[in-house]
Amino acid sequence: MMPITLTQPLRVLVVGGGRAASIKARTALRYNQQVTLLSPALTDDCIDLDCVHIEADLYQCDDATFVGYDLVYLALPWPQQLSLQLHLTELASRLIAKGALLCVSCQPRLGNFVNPCSRSVGDNVLALSGSGRNPRQTRKHTIQLAHELIKIQRGLCTI
Repeated sequence: MMPITLTQPLRVLVVGGGRAASIKARTALRYNQQVTLLSPALTDDCIDLDCVHIEADLYQCDDATFVGYDLVYLALPWPQQLSLQLHLTELASRLIAKGALLCVSCQPRLGNFVNPCSRSVGDNVLALSGSGRNPRQTRKHTIQLAHELIKIQRGLCTI
């Protein structure tokens, strides 16, 4: 793994309309990225986000749908149907071959990008990446480290 920090806004496509999509889109918006949400249905959290919304089903989209995006998040559950699993696997391969950064929440091994868990702490951003297999554990560790960094910044403890 190689950590990176974006210095210019990316055009981000978040595929999904649920909790995971809301988290990915909110995070990208917080860092001033240009976000588009694509889903046949959106939760209230997603509807309220200040981004472009495209009402469409991923499995009905062709490759042209993904043109113009620098980063694509597939923030949806892994499908039960084998044909849909194959569709996502092949889509992931094509997007990566075309140079896109791809994060697949439900199957991180399919992507070439894992989004770190991040927290703003004063003038700093604390970002922690795990293997992508246990995001809940990574989030827990990030929160713990952020609390420790706050203590250090306040002079309550030292390194």
